[in-house]
Amino acid sequence: MHEQHASPKVIQRFLRSELSKEESSGLVRHLVARCPECLSAAGRLGRVCRTGYDAAFAAVERQVDAREWELARQRVLAVEQWRELRLHPSLRRRWRIQNDPRFGTWGFCERLLEECLALGGRDPAQAGELASLAVEAAARLDGERYGAERVADLQAFAWGVLGEAHRLQLDLSAAGAALASARAACGKGTGNSLEEARLVSFEMSLAKDEGEIEDAVEALGWVARVYRRAGERLCEGRALLLQAEAAGELDPDRGLDLLDQAGERTGRGDPWIDLCARHHRISFLDALGRSRYAAMLLDGARRLYRPFTDLRTRTSLRWLEGRLARSLGDLETAEAAFEEVLPVFTERGLRFQLRRLSLDLAPVYMQRGKTAKALDLAFGRFEAIEAIETEPAEVLAVR
Repeated sequence: MHEQHASPKVIQRFLRSELSKEESSGLVRHLVARCPECLSAAGRLGRVCRTGYDAAFAAVERQVDAREWELARQRVLAVEQWRELRLHPSLRRRWRIQNDPRFGTWGFCERLLEECLALGGRDPAQAGELASLAVEAAARLDGERYGAERVADLQAFAWGVLGEAHRLQLDLSAAGAALASARAACGKGTGNSLEEARLVSFEMSLAKDEGEIEDAVEALGWVARVYRRAGERLCEGRALLLQAEAAGELDPDRGLDLLDQAGERTGRGDPWIDLCARHHRISFLDALGRSRYAAMLLDGARRLYRPFTDLRTRTSLRWLEGRLARSLGDLETAEAAFEEVLPVFTERGLRFQLRRLSLDLAPVYMQRGKTAKALDLAFGRFEAIEAIETEPAEVLAVR
């Protein structure tokens, strides 16, 4: 049962209490392991089974650890609970979570976070809404029922996911506030190294966006080692991808090497991971002077960008296009691309990022004989930026 998915027939027999004790126990433990396919099937089939969930789980309650039994049951129920809740508008969803005890379970909170993470970078605004609901749901968990330290771990995870959603929406101030709450909750948790590594991943994603590149490279190396020791190959690959993004800012060759290591562990198939890896490979190749090859890779990768229509991804792509155009001598196209990106950074007061962009745009102005614009960019514009009341050294480093 642990090595393969349960068939619909097996799940139906379980819900009718027709499986042997050994078979039932195996399925429950499979559900505890959060197999998404089997959880979804059990939730769907449970709606039409006359016996229903309670009798089926009661049949094996004594053969399985009580906590495993309860968690498996919650995870199956959470599939249907989310189907029900997603039909309601945002305010109604929050009201239901605050007032309906059925949504005050560990399994349902996990389900919200899984739905949020599944959105990836495709819809960070929707991911942020779900993460906010998960924070609300986690706050209502009973510490006596689940264990206060374990609840704190889950609360830290929920705040971390919310911080990541804010970061992907270019709201670095809100991301920092959410991650501060995550860190406070983590301090009350179990101290598990995997929980710490997960939070550090979120924190270092923000750190590299704020220009703390060296700190991010070092910390993400530690995260990757924690996951490696735990045998979490995919998580290790994602940590290496984040480390590659930061390291490549300082040393493109090292960034490429880390991208290769990350690819060996993550494989292919996740659209967001594939996009991030390809985007940064193109950027690092351009920085190393292999701009024609990088431009060819970008032409072949445009299909990867299409599902991601958020502002961050569109801005990141436009900036990359400008840098490639500049490297290939097309200064008019480069100028247009950089000037399209400039207002996005300006409106958000991303001072450090504006300085990075100036290093790309000012030389283009000079080569095109627009000396006044170059001087305005170098002096006048940044005087205005200094007056913006934002967090220090905010920087957009594309995921």
